Amino acid sequence: MSDAPRDRAHGTSSEIFCCGPSHSPKQVEKNQFLSVKRYITDPEALCTVILYMIFMLLVFLFAWDKGNHLLLLNGMDYRGMTCGVGDMATYTKQAWTNPLMSDIHASAVCVKECPAPTVASEQLDTGSVFCLCNKAMWPKYFDASSTGYSIQLSTDCDDAKALRLGYFTKNIPASSPLHDLTKTGANGGVDQPCSYRYRTKWAMNRCVPWMSENSTAMIVDQGGASHKQEKDYVSEYLNGAHQVMQNMMSDVSVAMPVIGGASFLALLLAIVSLVLLQYCAEFISKGIMLVLFICFIFMSLVTWKEYASYADRVDLSPPPATQLQDKENMYIYLGLFVFSCIAAVGHVFMSIYLYDDIETAVEITKIASRTFSDAPQLLLYPAIHVTAFALFIAWWFVGAILLYTSGEIKTANNGVAHLDHTPILRSAAMFYVFGLYWLSTFVNAMGYMIIAGVVYCCTFAAPKMDDEGKVMEGLLAGRDVPRSVMTTSTLIMIRYHMGTCAYGALALSVLWPVRIVVNFFTKLGKWENSFLKFVCCCAWCCVCCFENCIKYMNQMVYLQTVLHGSPFCYSAFHGMQTVLEGLDDIGSTTYVSSFVLTVIKFSITLACTAFAAALVRNGAIETADIEYTWVPYAFTAFAAYVIATAFMLLLEVAIDAVMVAYCEFKYAPQGDGTHESVPAIKESQLPEELVEHIMNVKAKRAREKAHAEEFADLQYEETTQKEPLLGTTAKSNLVKDGAQG
Repeated sequence: MSDAPRDRAHGTSSEIFCCGPSHSPKQVEKNQFLSVKRYITDPEALCTVILYMIFMLLVFLFAWDKGNHLLLLNGMDYRGMTCGVGDMATYTKQAWTNPLMSDIHASAVCVKECPAPTVASEQLDTGSVFCLCNKAMWPKYFDASSTGYSIQLSTDCDDAKALRLGYFTKNIPASSPLHDLTKTGANGGVDQPCSYRYRTKWAMNRCVPWMSENSTAMIVDQGGASHKQEKDYVSEYLNGAHQVMQNMMSDVSVAMPVIGGASFLALLLAIVSLVLLQYCAEFISKGIMLVLFICFIFMSLVTWKEYASYADRVDLSPPPATQLQDKENMYIYLGLFVFSCIAAVGHVFMSIYLYDDIETAVEITKIASRTFSDAPQLLLYPAIHVTAFALFIAWWFVGAILLYTSGEIKTANNGVAHLDHTPILRSAAMFYVFGLYWLSTFVNAMGYMIIAGVVYCCTFAAPKMDDEGKVMEGLLAGRDVPRSVMTTSTLIMIRYHMGTCAYGALALSVLWPVRIVVNFFTKLGKWENSFLKFVCCCAWCCVCCFENCIKYMNQMVYLQTVLHGSPFCYSAFHGMQTVLEGLDDIGSTTYVSSFVLTVIKFSITLACTAFAAALVRNGAIETADIEYTWVPYAFTAFAAYVIATAFMLLLEVAIDAVMVAYCEFKYAPQGDGTHESVPAIKESQLPEELVEHIMNVKAKRAREKAHAEEFADLQYEETTQKEPLLGTTAKSNLVKDGAQG
């Protein structure tokens, strides 16, 4: 902390909270980043995002009060007792005694192990029954004056264990009166208190039926019925869309140890990659291309093996209740196999095409990495950013689970309990999901601007000068970088420009519902005529292109706001002009460097996903508890990509910042009387390496143009010998063709 008094004369950005770093007026004047006269930009967007945060917090608190995550993981029995809790602590698995009952909640029970016949090869055991002790649903069978099978049922249900579980199961001889309680009679009513033990399978975190249709019809005795019921309502329920989502969320919960381990590996790999890019950028930039190709090959092998495994499961006879999920998994892995093969081939062609330009990425990476030497604490920021992002995702995920299970358990007159979801909370689910996207984008925008502030504060700081105003030389030479630049940049962005981040994040987030609508109509178009397919395809392409344009515009706007302290709209409409005018100078550098950094991010993502697959195959988690095996891998890939992106964001922002700074120096107008006079970057602030890099790019482009013109001249001479009337227009086309070649 500097002992110099704070400069409050003209509202500079050195006034950063009462506990923030302070800088002397002389140092503020020399540093462009500190000397900008800033004010709170886009306060309306800031107020909106704060109100939305409060809304999400209120939804979370209500869900916390009403939700029960164990209902999602373990399920409950027909009485509303959660499996694995209290008296049911050792009975952790949900099963159904009679899947023929239309109300599947009426036959839900909690068991220790999934039921199965005594003979493993059999699908049904008529010598063993499950009987429900629901007196409200079958009062006549529990009447004290009853005789025969009713007395037997009442006696067994009065047992202490049956009272605790709500049912009993036992082996019975052929003469047992309990056989009569499985008979439907002539009316064919399958809602009977007793049913025979049938084969089940642990899947979707439940004990699901695993039988053929004929065997399913024999769970109760329908011998006297005119029409036999064969429909399995349990399997139909488990295949529903809401249950699929529940199973996916359950899979993620089970796989959290693997996802956490792979995320930690991604953190280590990202740090190592960032450090190596500073000292051996050329080796990493070229070697990582081979690494990504190997990852794609490995991915294709693994996905093909998984596809073959699920293809075998789909052919099982009788088909299990999870056959639909197995087919979905099979097709997903087949799609991933095709994607990995195409990606491997595409990566090879892109690597060959851009290999000669990799040196461009190496040069700009070295220039951008200078910030890490002036502000080494910047290397810690991605860890802070990822930690904050992970905590936010974890908080949101817990809230989503509680929101899904929020409500009150109510028991109907027939003794069957149901979860009555809270209508207000359920209707808030879509807004809660939208909040995840918006706030995630907002956090990323804040990180982008904080890093950009550090880059501008360090890389473009004025040279150190002595007391006589001369530039220092020798060991004392360097740039006059303010102290605590990371803290300074963070507090400036928090105090002045959170509204701009919220504005940019909202502009990007509103495209998300549009993409959902376009996706919906695209799927509908698959069943209609060719013209509708064409329209849907065009709409999808337009939305994707527009979204990419908005992303790039947001990044440029953030950099302009950091440089000038201007609000979102002004930066978008005026600052972007400077960038577009200098696009010829910075376009190729940005393109090639983005390719290299993207390759690094994908390499880390695939490596961590492969690590997660190895952990799963070696028994790190119980695979029987996972229904959609691709879901943990998808979440692992997402987490690894987020972590890798957070670290590579340092270089991405630094490269964008130095390129935009050059455009500011070269092409910005000299002020418009509205905001701070521009250009924001002076010639003395430009690093010599950056100027040399731009000159090299221009020289290379000039050589390519000269080569194209030479090629066009040769082609022109050959063509005019054959067609003397060929004009200058054709020659210009040849120049373009030569440039493209």
